[in-house]
Amino acid sequence: MKIYYCNVHNLIEQAKADDSVLEALMKRVDKTRIEKASRFKRLPDKVCSLVGGALVQNALKDYIAENEALEFSSEDVLDISYVLVENGKPYVKNYPSFHFSLSHSGDYVALAAAGIPVGIDVQEERVSDSDKLAERFFSEKENEMLRKIADDEDRSHMFFRIWSAKEAYIKMTGHGLQEDLSGFHISFDDMEIRRGSPEVTAGYIIEPLPLIGNVLTVCIGERTDNINLNEVVF
Repeated sequence: MKIYYCNVHNLIEQAKADDSVLEALMKRVDKTRIEKASRFKRLPDKVCSLVGGALVQNALKDYIAENEALEFSSEDVLDISYVLVENGKPYVKNYPSFHFSLSHSGDYVALAAAGIPVGIDVQEERVSDSDKLAERFFSEKENEMLRKIADDEDRSHMFFRIWSAKEAYIKMTGHGLQEDLSGFHISFDDMEIRRGSPEVTAGYIIEPLPLIGNVLTVCIGERTDNINLNEVVF
């Protein structure tokens, strides 16, 4: 599994002052991504969308290079066509075994790519009503775990770890918010998604690296230690 991530804070600040920053990002992505980015009104959303498209380009070029022995330069841009399956999860046409997932929040855009379905989520740790959200969306086991944490800051951090893991899981399955978030729970002891009665393992979670002020979580259907981290700077 490969994980690509980019801190977009400086890019956004640069783009506010210089239109050429957006133009340079557009040269790294396909037409579909440019059209998608152009529909956003806010500059940060445009930058994040273009960076996300550039990460897809990087990941797909790496995948093709490894599986088809082709070489690409950093200037090469693949003409990517996306296919949506019934649950709305996107795949790249002609590369059904290239599974990927994108996420962005706060200063980060992140992508996970693997040979099997995968989900990734990055969460900026910024919310004032986490206790109410947990009561509404988390399982009883997760709420019980939160109630045992006395320190407010530590409890808030655990809230985001749970939330990010849940988001990564429903992105892996492709069910999105149709999934009942309280219908499964996170076991950080085993780094697993558990659901059902009797409980079964529905996925494995990975927290690949700490990000200041953010939580990054990946969910995949098989346990793996083969993780390749790539920080991308534009």
